[in-house]
Amino acid sequence: MQADAAGVRFELRLESTGDEGAHYRVSLQQGEQLTEGNARIAADGAVSFEFAEAPPDWCQQQLRAALRTLHRDAGSRGSYPRRLTRWRPAPDTEARGSRE
Repeated sequence: MQADAAGVRFELRLESTGDEGAHYRVSLQQGEQLTEGNARIAADGAVSFEFAEAPPDWCQQQLRAALRTLHRDAGSRGSYPRRLTRWRPAPDTEARGSRE
């Protein structure tokens, strides 16, 4: 998995689902740095995740938003996707891009 140094690429791989919600294996890559962990979506939509080394706050916010969207979409689809990959720019990159 390649990623631009000015952002984060995250990949979520479904590990399990059940009455309690869903469990995903998470990979976050910023440039050459790869951080792996686990994420859970509870049946009520609450999200949590754990990493050996915590990623920056803005990465956590992006991940939290993606997990909430997965929960919302699973309600209408009837299931969680097996895999999701997204790239998001770093906050300072977005600000620079809007001034140009």
